Amino acid sequence: MKMRYSKDHMAFIFGMFETGLGVARSLGRKGIEVYGYDFKKDIGSYSKYVTFSLCPNPIKEEGKFIDYIIEVSKSFHHKPVVFITSDDYLDAFSKHRLQLSNYLLFNLPDKTSINLALEKEQLYKKLIISGIDCPKTFDNQSDCTYPLIIKANNVNHWRTTISSNDKVIYIRNYEELSINIEKLNKLNISYVCQEIIPGNDDKFFKYNTYRTKEGEIMAEFMLQKLRQNPVRFGVGSLVKSVKNEEIRKYGRRVFDSINYKGIGSAEFKFDERDNKYKLIEINTRYWQQNILPTMCGINFPFIEYLYLTQFNYSKPVYNYTEGVKWINLYMDFSSFLKYRKEGSMTLMDWLEELKGHIVFSDFASDDIIPGLYETILSDKIKRIPSYFANNI
Repeated sequence: MKMRYSKDHMAFIFGMFETGLGVARSLGRKGIEVYGYDFKKDIGSYSKYVTFSLCPNPIKEEGKFIDYIIEVSKSFHHKPVVFITSDDYLDAFSKHRLQLSNYLLFNLPDKTSINLALEKEQLYKKLIISGIDCPKTFDNQSDCTYPLIIKANNVNHWRTTISSNDKVIYIRNYEELSINIEKLNKLNISYVCQEIIPGNDDKFFKYNTYRTKEGEIMAEFMLQKLRQNPVRFGVGSLVKSVKNEEIRKYGRRVFDSINYKGIGSAEFKFDERDNKYKLIEINTRYWQQNILPTMCGINFPFIEYLYLTQFNYSKPVYNYTEGVKWINLYMDFSSFLKYRKEGSMTLMDWLEELKGHIVFSDFASDDIIPGLYETILSDKIKRIPSYFANNI
């Protein structure tokens, strides 16, 4: 039986990196009209499913951004549905949620949850009190054990000042720690010093969920990282869908402990020293590989759209196909070259892991321009020779 639903409400996606591209495809293939917004033109803006517009930077021009979105929303007869795919937009929406709710439909986590996601130190303190296992965080330099990592306390500040790609600074000894702390202090960057959980990239797992404004779970999905970029401390460049009851249990506990609402994900790493899953971070927005659950049978953006437009769609969705892989070829090949240089991976190893059902971050037979942009129109293809020269 074909599902009937209203398409009167437009979808507004904020952040048009491949995270936004995934959301756009999940909605566009259902016939939802999608409008994409970003302060820079990115891969998702080239999708045939997206009507794209540049908007003010919500971090640098918060007031202009809010005014712009309100004016755009007024031009539609029905309130557009909001999908946030970048941390850049979370804070602005959170601060102005009451005003924006007059013109838009959205289900955002409360301010406390968003602040916890953006402020790592407070997150770990809160969850440890709630009985959630986390990596050991060092309060004083004298207490540190090495190697360790320095990570952002405030994610947005780190990305705009330190790096938009490198999530951590790897520290081997006290001297490196002192040098980097001095640099961060001069830049007024807050940070967290944390132990490194041993284990390869495949020890990382992610629990993804959508919860109603009343806290009811409407959908759950789990994935396992196989490789990251940058290696060991980056985002998943190759991941696969899995079902893991322990991850489900821990994920629910994390979001229950903060009375969570909306879309969210929690990342864990399995610690073989004590056989426990340690919480690495939570995200209060769509995650980069969100097209993977759609291809596995759980369309999170469509579920959110139906919920917010008050379509009667309240049955929780837990079942999905396991073993489907998602890959960003460019990032994953870069990671492969690093591992190959270390001697831990061969080309045949890399090719072997690309077998099976694969979902690409950019390539899609029904939406080819984003894939062409990634390989031809962007400057990434120009950097391939230097990658070979530096890593082979």
